[in-house]
Amino acid sequence: MTYGWSILLLAVVLAALFELGIFSGKSTLPTLCIAQSGFLCSAPLLNTTGNLIVTVGQALGAPITITGLGCSSTSAAPSSYVGYSNSMVSGQESSITFQCPLPSNTIGTFFSGSLWLRYTRSGVSTASEVATITAKATTTSALGGSGGGGGTYLYVTNYGSNNVVIINTATNTVTGAITSGSIGQPYGVAFSPNGNYAYVECNATANVVVINTTTNAAVNEIISGAFTYELAYEYYGDGISVSPTGSYAYYANSYGGNVLIIDTATNTVSGAVTNSLLANSYPQYVAFSPSGTYAYVTVNTTSEVIVISTATGNVVSYMYSVSSGLNQPEGIAVSPGGSDIYVANCGAGCGGTGGGNGNVVVIDASNGQAVNAISSGMLYPSGVALSSNGEYLYVLNSGSSNVVVINTVTNAVVNAITSGFSQPSSIAIS
Repeated sequence: MTYGWSILLLAVVLAALFELGIFSGKSTLPTLCIAQSGFLCSAPLLNTTGNLIVTVGQALGAPITITGLGCSSTSAAPSSYVGYSNSMVSGQESSITFQCPLPSNTIGTFFSGSLWLRYTRSGVSTASEVATITAKATTTSALGGSGGGGGTYLYVTNYGSNNVVIINTATNTVTGAITSGSIGQPYGVAFSPNGNYAYVECNATANVVVINTTTNAAVNEIISGAFTYELAYEYYGDGISVSPTGSYAYYANSYGGNVLIIDTATNTVSGAVTNSLLANSYPQYVAFSPSGTYAYVTVNTTSEVIVISTATGNVVSYMYSVSSGLNQPEGIAVSPGGSDIYVANCGAGCGGTGGGNGNVVVIDASNGQAVNAISSGMLYPSGVALSSNGEYLYVLNSGSSNVVVINTVTNAVVNAITSGFSQPSSIAIS
């Protein structure tokens, strides 16, 4: 009797393991992305709702402009494509996210099929299979969710509407907005390094609101008498940036003439960087070097980028200045390798009306010299954000109430996001 029950139990266990695919060929299917000739493909990741993240590129040939993404469970062309806009030169790769069909919504479900791109090359439109994919659904998360993770979402502070607009960078569309009673005239915004939290500086409510990016709800407020604010909307900011370790943030206290240090563990102001170069110069925005060794602060009055040693809290003696072509600099971002610094150059008459007179100045971090200036009808650019791989630069044009997307390889504008904004002020990427 005992042996009989043991055999029965073993049979049940074995049946369950077969059902889960443990002993089937399905369980050993590798995760692969095999590119067709002339293309590149790697790192497919799938979730249970059919969201696919995959890195694709082209290995050779003239530049292409991708206009659509699709996948098929066979080698046949998909019945429809997801709208997309992205330009690639030879050898360039980019991570993309889009919907792929799944036979079920369970962990362990495999998708095997083909990846298709619809693109234009040398004026000729083409739709072709670029890779075959085998990927298993390994997560129930949204692979970026409604507002965090993966470098796939932008937050734009909407000063005029007292909210924070969310942009999906895979589709370059506005997907929602964060509204909270504690958000009033939001200006600066920054993500924690893991993307779990966003810090929103608010002028009207005299605080920094901490947002949980999974729920898009305010979970804390940082309130301090050290924060100083302007009385009306101008193009003077109070930018904020979180250090690469996530343990503290720097807050450009524009009207206070200093940089405040925020302890993110306690959500309190723990100190300040003060210097004659910061005083009465209206510190604007902050960005850290990838190692966290330096913090770069734009100052408006003297049109400079001041460099702070984070180890000592002192201003380093050298700075990037008007000699680099700066004119009322605002937003600032550092390339992933730390070699280049991108500065939104708001330009003469910043904050007024009229034609586009701003640009983005690219500075060599090793010597402080300007190596490029990107301009495409920008009207008072106030914020910049770089994708995690440094391929795309997102520029917030306050005067035009839009966000332009720039390919950093070609320095060409490849897209523009125009809806959902009311006096937008600052921008950050998760």
